[in-house]
Amino acid sequence: MDQSLEKAPLGQLMAKFCLPCITSLLVSCLYNIVDQMFVGNGIGYQANAATGVIFPLTVLGWGLSLLFGDGAAAAFSLSQGSGQKENAARFCGQAVWMTFVSSLIVAVLFLLFPSAVLRFAGASDALMAPAYEYGRIILLFMPLAMVQNAMAPMIRADGAPAYSMLAMIAGALFNIAGDYIAIFVLHMGLAGAAWATVLGQVLSLLICLAYFLKDPQKRLTLSLFQANWQLDFRIARLGMPSFLSQISIVAITIVNNLLLVHFGALSQYGSEIPLAAFVVLMKLFQIVINIAIGIGAGCQPIVGTNFAAGNVSRVRGLFGRMCIWTALTGIAASVCFFLFAQPIVEMFGAQDALYLQFAIRTVHIYLSLIMLTCLQKMGSIFMQAAGQASQAAFLSILRDGLLVIFAVLFANLWKLEGIFWSSVAADLVAGLWTGIVLIRFIQTLPERMAKAASTQNQTISQTV
Repeated sequence: MDQSLEKAPLGQLMAKFCLPCITSLLVSCLYNIVDQMFVGNGIGYQANAATGVIFPLTVLGWGLSLLFGDGAAAAFSLSQGSGQKENAARFCGQAVWMTFVSSLIVAVLFLLFPSAVLRFAGASDALMAPAYEYGRIILLFMPLAMVQNAMAPMIRADGAPAYSMLAMIAGALFNIAGDYIAIFVLHMGLAGAAWATVLGQVLSLLICLAYFLKDPQKRLTLSLFQANWQLDFRIARLGMPSFLSQISIVAITIVNNLLLVHFGALSQYGSEIPLAAFVVLMKLFQIVINIAIGIGAGCQPIVGTNFAAGNVSRVRGLFGRMCIWTALTGIAASVCFFLFAQPIVEMFGAQDALYLQFAIRTVHIYLSLIMLTCLQKMGSIFMQAAGQASQAAFLSILRDGLLVIFAVLFANLWKLEGIFWSSVAADLVAGLWTGIVLIRFIQTLPERMAKAASTQNQTISQTV
């Protein structure tokens, strides 16, 4: 067990683990965001709308990778805190095989029934062909890309957050260069953007694999990919909050796509402009939320180890610092989006004045209370790291579940703009609820640690 997690200064540990994790997640955003920038400026906002149709499918794959990757990382950290000398490769092997198989199922369903899947995701008639052109390449390589996403949390939990970060950076840089060459030099259109993305992801995968091959004690062997159903169930249970968080994004995107197409067609903007603007919104939202998630996920091994070891004061101190870091992130983002909405939107292409007007207005509304969303997502990961899977799962979908309900309700009351005001209402309700849950958890931390200690060793020993 890494003794520094229980003894080193908390600020030092957060810098070591959170900063590489935040960087890794931000870099992962570049796979989609750079596509949007190059596609929007090189092809047009309608092509951006087409990639937005594929977005919920990629988020679904990402959710599956986090279900098993984050779950394996949490199980590994809790076992280390309880004194179990488990090998990281054992947990990683289970995460890899489950991620590959589940992502393969998603890819096959899309390739067999593309029209049905694209319609379900909200594609209009005009977007069917470009969405398929982009999506068939992205989905074909999804299993490999998602395996890399599942390995990254395990590498961080094994004490090498910087290595995980470098793997993501290498792939993102390749993607950026590939996007420019494919779109502006080779004129490959959406297919070129897709190829640049998947090849960058494959490069990151190869670097992650090298981590588990270079050390004989961590080497992935065929025996590690055999199903261990007790361990797999534990991993999936701990990873469920991360999965549900991503699935809720899928639900939001699909519901909003359908609402935007319907109510947009009844407005002066038409169906494509609102859909393209929402794609930009989700990219901006993803950047900020990934910083909050990076704070939570980076602290995951520290929280899990100290919770399992019964270090009450360190867990409380860490929670306070996580809240401060996260709140400052959300406040800074809100100010930035309010003051600089126009240049930010223009980065994604702004050939149409009506589109620009609509996009700026929606950025001001939709992202106004993103600080509360950041705190809510961070709180869910904190509970997950402490082994509170049920409460973490509920918190992970609370805001997004409310957003789906409010979006449908507000759209019928206030048409197109009501869809974006629904986020404000969801942020307020979910933020208040999450605050109450987290305060109660911190207040009863000693009792919860004592209860967890009585069952933790028995649970882990059954999976060995």
